[in-house]
Amino acid sequence: ITSNCVNFSCTNPGSIGNCSFDVTGFSGYAYGGNANLTINDSAEGSSVQVSTSLTYNAYYINSTSGDHLSGADCNLTDDDGSYIMTDNGVFYNYTKSSGFTTSGTKNWNVTCNLTDYSTLLANDTIAITAAPSIPEFSDYAIALLLLTVISGFFVMRRKGM
Repeated sequence: ITSNCVNFSCTNPGSIGNCSFDVTGFSGYAYGGNANLTINDSAEGSSVQVSTSLTYNAYYINSTSGDHLSGADCNLTDDDGSYIMTDNGVFYNYTKSSGFTTSGTKNWNVTCNLTDYSTLLANDTIAITAAPSIPEFSDYAIALLLLTVISGFFVMRRKGM
């Protein structure tokens, strides 16, 4: 797995300038000085149901070389709290095993910092939908089912005579 940003280049880094890069998709991005931060989640571009596990990813890289900035402090904050992300050597991640308990649009962000590199904050949202409800039988459906069973019993009994 590599960072979502490739061919990253900036004119006049560390000051006002222009940056360009190719990207397959991301949801939150921050650039400053000598670093950039791209974040996404496992439901990127769609939604997930309540109580569904989610994985958050943060790509904190050197803006000049494009290399992963290993050993940084990357912290995730969402509508439920704050969490420390794990560095897997390629990117930072955190898995929220229990997901969210309520539906709606949830805000989240990641802040990454490392000595000698710019501290960056990127923001995103994720759509959480309610779990589908299990249909319940109405009293009429139960009565119709009972009537069908009883009718079948009488039909079978009459044929047996």
